[in-house]
Amino acid sequence: MKNKIRRLFNNIIMRLALFTAFVLLPVSVYAGGVPPGLSIIQSAGCSGCHMINGKGGNMGPDLSAIGSTLSLKGIKGALGLMVSNGYASLTPAQIYPVAAYLKTLKAKTPPVINTASAADILKSAGCLGCHADTKGGSGIAPNLYDIGGILGLKGIETAVDDMNMEIVAKTLDTQEVYSVTAYLESLKLPPVKVKKPPKKAAAGKKKKLSGADLMNSAGCMGCHTTAGTGITIGPDLSTIGSTLNSYGIDVGVYYMNNYMIASPLPRRDISVVEAYLAQKLNKKPPAYESVKTPAALVEKTCLLCHTMNGVYGTAGGDNHGPAFNFSIFEGRGNMAWWWGAINMNKKFFASQGLTSAQLDDILNYSSFRYAEKRGMR
Repeated sequence: MKNKIRRLFNNIIMRLALFTAFVLLPVSVYAGGVPPGLSIIQSAGCSGCHMINGKGGNMGPDLSAIGSTLSLKGIKGALGLMVSNGYASLTPAQIYPVAAYLKTLKAKTPPVINTASAADILKSAGCLGCHADTKGGSGIAPNLYDIGGILGLKGIETAVDDMNMEIVAKTLDTQEVYSVTAYLESLKLPPVKVKKPPKKAAAGKKKKLSGADLMNSAGCMGCHTTAGTGITIGPDLSTIGSTLNSYGIDVGVYYMNNYMIASPLPRRDISVVEAYLAQKLNKKPPAYESVKTPAALVEKTCLLCHTMNGVYGTAGGDNHGPAFNFSIFEGRGNMAWWWGAINMNKKFFASQGLTSAQLDDILNYSSFRYAEKRGMR
């Protein structure tokens, strides 16, 4: 009994110590007048290029109202790009407090989207803070001056919608998304006539491009990440070889190749890309192994290819799998709904697949979302 009381007392003391270390101490530091995020900004030298509330340099964008322009995820993404491009020396642990502080910096009056033209929408929505839409422009994110020559209309629409829903603070309406998409699709370099080089007596063999090179040249890395490089607008493909089997990878690459990029790759190049993705570039277990909630589980698995009730997925309500909101599988009780989930699990996912408990969570959540959308519950 005494040992039990002693353990309980020690447990209480430990909890109080942790509370003091992680809650009271940061609060006291903040109460001293300098938020943790601002302290990191000052020590990391960010103020040398950026201005915050009238203090700092003007080489980079003024961050005094960045919270009104970008979402928290957008700010974290911008900081990640700054680090990966060598402009900042923040550690992963420092990015969140800096982003949280920057998100508090908002304009006194709400920002207004200038709809005079698509180019004006891009500028007033904050897109040109990271991108450029002219050949000579610069930014930490991909230059958009030839985006129409890299991505197809569907690919641009998907990227714009993802950026709109996840990155910017003030989202665009449907008409504004359409205008921006059409404008970006028009940004193409004029075709260049290439003169055939004179025939050489003994021409050497053309060097074969790697899967990573092919994905980079096709514009895939403008939205995806593999092995720690790229941008995470679309799903991180570093674990795709551990998540999907060869058939699942083939279906995904086929769709992306034919619907997303402007100049589809030939079959031989597709095979190289698929082999590259199947290498399990990141040896960690699939992302869904650590997911605890049904909503997150569905997003990590099914919604890589499907849309559910228009909440996730592309602007058109569809993706490269049937949209759940238009599905004929009306609820968990329908045997077809069960069969579809089990068949997908066996056909597309790698050997470990989803457990029966995870499938059950997905089916229950999917049915709940379906009924909720129609006011049935």
